[in-house]
Amino acid sequence: KPKGDGNLQTVSLKLPNMTWGGCARSVKNALNGVNGVVQIETNPTDNSCVFKAPSGLNVEKTLNEIAEAGNKHIQGWELSGK
Repeated sequence: KPKGDGNLQTVSLKLPNMTWGGCARSVKNALNGVNGVVQIETNPTDNSCVFKAPSGLNVEKTLNEIAEAGNKHIQGWELSGK
């Protein structure tokens, strides 16, 4: 489960389909479209993405919706980290 930090939770992901800078930009653009998501950091070298989201946001549902909408770089996501 993502950790809560006040009204924000920190979410750490592994994105196996994010393999280069263009993929990372696509992921950032998709997450920027989610209301309240901030501090998005992507690293295509180790397929990681960390961001802060409102604690009330259903992260799993949101990521699935982005993937189902056709963002292939988010497809196959999994939560990682602490």
